[in-house]
Amino acid sequence: MLTTNLQSQVTLVERSLAYLSGALQINRAQLAKIQENQIELGEELQLTQQALNATIPILNAHSNTINTLKSGTERLYTHFQHSFLYSAITRIFRNELTLEFLSPEDLNIIGALPMVQIVTNLLVRQQLDFVSNSQYTPTNTHEIGRLIITSYFAVPQQKHSFF
Repeated sequence: MLTTNLQSQVTLVERSLAYLSGALQINRAQLAKIQENQIELGEELQLTQQALNATIPILNAHSNTINTLKSGTERLYTHFQHSFLYSAITRIFRNELTLEFLSPEDLNIIGALPMVQIVTNLLVRQQLDFVSNSQYTPTNTHEIGRLIITSYFAVPQQKHSFF
């Protein structure tokens, strides 16, 4: 009887060990699977990092190109404005009345080009004055003065007086 009891205990221990061995193998398989996923994620992370490292110099080059184009566009716009002013000042000095000193932005505020031509026909006199920066507080330290263009218009009367 003691042997039978001992035999049943040994059988119970063997079953428990077999069950624990199976559970241990399942846990090992899950750990191996987790480790494989971690390795795959690590590899993907490394590839992503390499792609980012390769992209950063390209983005910097594009940024430099955009900044160069932006400064070139600003210089071109400044030259464009100066050509407007130069042309208008030259015409005013020749006593040719003009509103060419208006920038395209100002023309958009006034309206269409025919409106500017109609207003130009009403010009009777124009005057250029230079005001030195000693007579006002300049906003730009490089500013030496301001050029003021004064335009005089003749406005027709709506009511005509008859004699």
